Amino acid sequence: MDSNPHRPLDVDQVERELLSRILDRDYGPGDRLPEPDQLAAELHASVPTVRHAMVRLSTRGLVKQQPGGAAVVLESIHSADFRVLCQIIRRPVKAARGVEVHAHLLELLQHTLVELAQRAALARTDDHVEWLKWHLEVLEERVANDSHVDFVADAHYQLWRVLAGASGNLASTVFLNALREYLSGPETLDLLELPEWAEVLRSLQHRDAITMRRVVEKGLYRKLTRTLELLARLEGQVGATPVMQPVVRWTRPSPDRGATALLAARARSPRPGPSSSR
Repeated sequence: MDSNPHRPLDVDQVERELLSRILDRDYGPGDRLPEPDQLAAELHASVPTVRHAMVRLSTRGLVKQQPGGAAVVLESIHSADFRVLCQIIRRPVKAARGVEVHAHLLELLQHTLVELAQRAALARTDDHVEWLKWHLEVLEERVANDSHVDFVADAHYQLWRVLAGASGNLASTVFLNALREYLSGPETLDLLELPEWAEVLRSLQHRDAITMRRVVEKGLYRKLTRTLELLARLEGQVGATPVMQPVVRWTRPSPDRGATALLAARARSPRPGPSSSR
């Protein structure tokens, strides 16, 4: 909020304040926001300014406006726009929500990166093979030297960028750049381990799209499994009921054993309720 209490807040400031409260769960899903006149008095803003800010939040998927002017908070993970999801991931508080967004991101990546890698295996040139080999050597060197996580993450990104270029699909490169710029967590594209990247290189050399698909699916499945296990631990700190059963180990690529199936199983599992001590 504005450090000058005597100057009314503008619509941008009111929107940021309400957004912050929603992301911090001061107003949780299903809660009604206070009436505009109440918020106006609390935030030192005019009622029209507060109403305008509420309309903005509605267009961003954070609240649903009802007849009569009431605004009900939505579950932002499921309805918010892209910029809000980026804020959830980067936000230092409520870590479980950011991890959940990462899990859904991995579900998207499963379909996108598997297809990208298969296309790369079939459409690559000799130059792409050499570029991938060089960037793999860079990754190996940085891992061996225990380099900063950001440098390791950049090496992973460069490997995926080579595959995107080899696939011949310009949209794949745009997609990877968006992940890097907006979802810049160091582990966003840290999906495959060194032995798997070596197998990716061999698949690229031999134009082996089947092995390429298996390797990428396996890496994504392992990453999602670990992400959901972390989410279960984080959510378990605030409730007595575990959110998911232990995840079975990946065996082979299959439509019912991928990221979508893991997320669907988690959705069917009991969610943590209020602690019994409360």
